[in-house]
Amino acid sequence: MLGPGMPGMPPPPPPPGVAGVVKSPLPGMPGLPGLGMGLKPPIPPPPGHAPLLLMPQLLSMMPGAPQPAPPAPTTAPAPSTASTAPASAAASGPKGGNSTPANNTGKQFPWEGTSGIQCKYGRACKNSQCTDTHPTGRGIDEDPNSTICRFGRKCKRQGCFFVHPQGREVDDDPSKGMCRQGVQCKRPDCLYSHPEGRIVEGQESRACHVCGIAGHLMKDCPKRRGVAALPVVRGQYVTLWNFPVDWEAKTTEELTTHLAEELEVFGALTLPPVLIDGHRKAVGAFEDEAAAKAAAEVLDAVLDIELSEPPNQNAVDNKPGSVLIQDFPARWGASDVGALLHGTVKPSALLGIEMVPGPGEGEGGNGGGARLRMRDFASAREVAKELQDQKVAGKPLHITLEDEDGRSQNIDETLDDKQKGGEFPDRRVDGIEMCQDYRMDRCTRGDRCKFSHGDEDSDEKKARLEKERKRREETEKERERDKDREQRERRRFRSRSRSRRRSRSRKGRDDGFPEDAWAAGPPPPAWGWGPPPHDPWGAPPPWGAPPPGWG
Repeated sequence: MLGPGMPGMPPPPPPPGVAGVVKSPLPGMPGLPGLGMGLKPPIPPPPGHAPLLLMPQLLSMMPGAPQPAPPAPTTAPAPSTASTAPASAAASGPKGGNSTPANNTGKQFPWEGTSGIQCKYGRACKNSQCTDTHPTGRGIDEDPNSTICRFGRKCKRQGCFFVHPQGREVDDDPSKGMCRQGVQCKRPDCLYSHPEGRIVEGQESRACHVCGIAGHLMKDCPKRRGVAALPVVRGQYVTLWNFPVDWEAKTTEELTTHLAEELEVFGALTLPPVLIDGHRKAVGAFEDEAAAKAAAEVLDAVLDIELSEPPNQNAVDNKPGSVLIQDFPARWGASDVGALLHGTVKPSALLGIEMVPGPGEGEGGNGGGARLRMRDFASAREVAKELQDQKVAGKPLHITLEDEDGRSQNIDETLDDKQKGGEFPDRRVDGIEMCQDYRMDRCTRGDRCKFSHGDEDSDEKKARLEKERKRREETEKERERDKDREQRERRRFRSRSRSRRRSRSRKGRDDGFPEDAWAAGPPPPAWGWGPPPHDPWGAPPPWGAPPPGWG
């Protein structure tokens, strides 16, 4: 078969639009015989266009060929705008146009992976505009329809990242996406739009696990410790429980609002109902005791309600606390300490683990130490009690309970001990116990009351109460002194009786046998008056004869 460029064959026609292009060397080129034979000179280019020559490129690629001189610059007219516009548009992207990148990678979502950061949601990410990388893929890659917002045109969420193929009503009419509360809305995580001038009390957008309300965390929730965390107000407290079945579907706000409306029918409230123990119980307070009794009589047919006392509070237990653990191996890290605490510490009560140096082997320890930052002092005390008997590598752990200021506290001290010792500052005024009936606004004894009424006490009553307080303290001191005196006397009498018993026993061993008994016979042997153990016949020796073995 004859190929192109063979002798006697015409050159192949140039491709369309590239007329005048020469793809072979000129005839008569030295060193390349036969390659240019039979070729015609190049066709001149159309008028107005510069000649397109590929000969210099071919010459440069051939070995041993002389390098041609660079062509002289030629002046050509400027090309038309129509012919160069597509080329310029293809060379550079649009400026100021749509910033969506060209989908040349075959991905369904072109923005994916442009940030270079791995997405923290992984396969669960459903944001079609996510710029992070997803090494394991995403669920929306297999089901792209899952990126469509389920609310469709009714979606009113501000900044919704789901896809709305048909658009949204709030985009056409922004007034439909406004919050009903307007400027008064206090929820920092509200999904609706708000007018200018709205003030958010807390920037915390996470919701509390106790009450379900956003703006604070569980450690700061007033309902965290149940009844003990309720504020103490004046009035008669009531406790409500066993709500109707249809109330279980209500949210926390709806249920508290409904309970408040039910109670306000009977009188003013000093404490609106507060839910404790989930949604199973609520506590409130009336300003008047008669209103509380009337509510208890009427509402008893709907739910269980009874009069109750003010909650007991311990201000110390609500403050932060920590537990210092020492004498575990020095190679341990925070993860090892966390494994030790597994099953002992509630994850919600532990704020963090801080590794600290512990006593070394020279001091009798293993060199390891850690401080557990707890949510409150009560949780820290419970953890310290649980860890008291723990051993690691055959050695017991050294546990120290610390308060908010880092001072060590007694682990075995309980709430009852504090109540006996009178450690409640909110129940005493200048060292005098506060009247509980006065706190509920139902004390009718006036100045005759033996307890303090705070600032309403007269100077005469304050002096009398102070005198009685000192008298009680002196009585307690005398009682303690009498108790110590009785213990000392008891110990002294016990020692005297012991010394007499010792003297009597010593006297019996030395000369306890009466002297006139020698007239009747010798004293009994060491084994008593019975037969000697070495006598096989068991006959007692005669009184006149010495026992066997004598002289």
